[in-house]
Amino acid sequence: AVWDPFVFELFGLPPAAQAPSFLDAIRQIHPDDRERMRAQHLRAVERPSRHEIRYRLVRPDGSVRVLQALVES
Repeated sequence: AVWDPFVFELFGLPPAAQAPSFLDAIRQIHPDDRERMRAQHLRAVERPSRHEIRYRLVRPDGSVRVLQALVES
């Protein structure tokens, strides 16, 4: 995946940092949202369409951001 400066900012990472692996990025999803996020992604794969996914992201400094993603499959 390509990470632009805005995505680094969302994740609370300096723009010069190496983009995290997929697993590292998943680990930043709030623990209470991970299972729901996994289920929503599976539904998007099983039933191709447009899905809106909302979840919390825990940044390295402990702050929390609410993200909303639109997934088209």
